[in-house]
Amino acid sequence: MKRVVIAVTDFALPVPRKGSIDALSGYGRSSQMGQEIHKHIQSVRAGENSSYEPEVAVTHDFERDDFVFQVSGKMDGFFASETVPKIEEIKSTFSINELSRRLRDAPHEHPYCLQLKTYGYLHWLKTNKLPWLSFHLVSTRNFESEDLDLKLDITAYEEWLNLRLD
Repeated sequence: MKRVVIAVTDFALPVPRKGSIDALSGYGRSSQMGQEIHKHIQSVRAGENSSYEPEVAVTHDFERDDFVFQVSGKMDGFFASETVPKIEEIKSTFSINELSRRLRDAPHEHPYCLQLKTYGYLHWLKTNKLPWLSFHLVSTRNFESEDLDLKLDITAYEEWLNLRLD
């Protein structure tokens, strides 16, 4: 079998790709600022909640025909809980209102949503616990923030996953 190693962020990109490069993605000139924001939020979360872990590594092998796709990444934040664990994805952007709108308008196809759902699905495969998924959006302009929840429907995700693996 041929092994293909792919990061969750790349795995979650739509195929075929649609539209243009997202100017609100957090990449480019402000990526260093985004990394600093991530570290600050993770530090605050760890201080506020003893069940919080930053940068939790996940990986899973998916077999399809003659291929093994090793999908791996790091969840920005994980809140352990015996009832409902929470996975948090931190995204920084100039306009959180615009990014929030885009995420709400395309929860089944926006790459950030697919990334967060992939983390949730990998956690579910490992633990059989459906996690609570949440974005923590932060403005690089004024540091305002917004939390946006995302629902993981296992059946719908597996439909997307099968198309992606094919």
